[in-house]
Amino acid sequence: MSYFPAVVLLISRPIFIGVVPLVGRSVLRLPALLERQPAFISKLAKPLVAKIKANKQQMIMSLAQLEIFAGFAFIFMALTGGGSFLTVMMYWQYLRMSYMIARHPYAVQYSWAQNVTSVWNLLAYKTDGWVLGTSAVPSVIKTGYTSLKGFLNRMTDPQAATNASRGGGVSSLLNSCSVM
Repeated sequence: MSYFPAVVLLISRPIFIGVVPLVGRSVLRLPALLERQPAFISKLAKPLVAKIKANKQQMIMSLAQLEIFAGFAFIFMALTGGGSFLTVMMYWQYLRMSYMIARHPYAVQYSWAQNVTSVWNLLAYKTDGWVLGTSAVPSVIKTGYTSLKGFLNRMTDPQAATNASRGGGVSSLLNSCSVM
């Protein structure tokens, strides 16, 4: 799944922000690769490996933030004619799968899953503050935002997808494509 964004970038105009998470993931895999090399290479790469290991959590959090930012950049590009809506749909499906996997009970124990979840929660917290926390936003928009947020939350919740698929109806059709 980690190479899916690369496929999306191949069918769209390349943007730098979309490539950074891919390069970052490769950098995170460098310590394991460099430690298996001959002694002289391992010795030369030791400071780099130590620096990557020391900053691994910060890098994972930054990469998760950049992935979400890239999703919004793809939306902006599609709306301004610089990209395609197919790219937006594919990339956001990748982000949805990533978030669904991070919310799964077996994945919660891993640090990358905690970081992905915390980045999405931070984005939801800030957006709630902008939309729901001010009186300048009309109540119609607040109601629409709350409904949209609930719908998207159900789309990424494995338990809700299982329950909805048993019930049938439109929500069953929407959730029948879920990963879990």
